[in-house]
Amino acid sequence: MVLTDAEGRVMSCSPVQPGSCADITQARQLGLAQFLADGPFMEIPEDAGYQGMGAQTGGRVVTPPHRKVKKEARGSRSGRRSQGMRASGAGTPAIT
Repeated sequence: MVLTDAEGRVMSCSPVQPGSCADITQARQLGLAQFLADGPFMEIPEDAGYQGMGAQTGGRVVTPPHRKVKKEARGSRSGRRSQGMRASGAGTPAIT
């Protein structure tokens, strides 16, 4: 993990970790959350992989809002089919 300032100058570079190690896990292992929480207040924009770190840093890490899945969108299509219509018939009346 490489930390830079606003101009892109390297401030810190951590040891290499396997690619399977999540960024937020590595940040926690390095003590980055505690470092940010104890330091001066600044907002640090991050990607969604860092969700949850904002609470640990006193709001310093800002991530995109968590998307909520709409449950009613999944099953709503079956209720729209009119009676007597087949699901695979593309609008042809069912033979009764």
